[in-house]
Amino acid sequence: MTPPATLYLFVEGRDDERFLEQQIVPRLSGHPLVRFVRYQNLPRNEIRKYLRAVSAQGASYAFLRDQDDFACHPSVIARLRSRFRELVPGKVHVVVRSIEAWYLSGVDEAGCRQLGLSWRGLRSGTNQVHKRSLATLREASCSLTNIELLSACLEGFDLRRAKRQNESLRRLCGQLGVV
Repeated sequence: MTPPATLYLFVEGRDDERFLEQQIVPRLSGHPLVRFVRYQNLPRNEIRKYLRAVSAQGASYAFLRDQDDFACHPSVIARLRSRFRELVPGKVHVVVRSIEAWYLSGVDEAGCRQLGLSWRGLRSGTNQVHKRSLATLREASCSLTNIELLSACLEGFDLRRAKRQNESLRRLCGQLGVV
C-alpha cells in the first residue's frame, strides 16, 4: 500500500492557517495528510531547510504570501525567489491582496448586514481588499475584534461564491483540485 500523499502548506500566520484548515483542507482530494508551516517568524535559513526537506521527500507544497502593497504577482514571486531560491515558482500562491480578502469573499449581502460590514465595498469582489480595509468596511454596529470578525466570516462561508469574488482563491483551489 502506498503511503498517503503529504501536502505542506507554507503560510504566513495563524489567520492563513485557520482559513485553509476550515475551508480548503476538508475539500482536498489526493492529499489526506496536510502539514502547516508558519514561516513568518522563522529565520530565512530555517525556511530554506524546510523547502529542501519537502523537496527531498517528494512531497507536494504550496507557499502562500499576501500581495500586500506589491504592484503585481510577479513582483511578489520575484522577491520570494530572491530570498528562497529553492522555491518552485508554480508552487507560490499570491493572496490578492491579503488573507482578509479570502475571508470576506465568502460572505454575502445578508452576512455582511449580520456582521456589521458595508456590502457596498464587497459587492464587486474582494480583489482589492487589504488588511486595512477591515476598518473602512466596518459599520458602527460592528463591535467584533478583527479575529472575531474573521472567525464569524467562516461560519456561513460559501466557497463557490468566494471563488467568484476572489481570483487568487479561485486559482489556488484550481491548482489544489478543490471544487
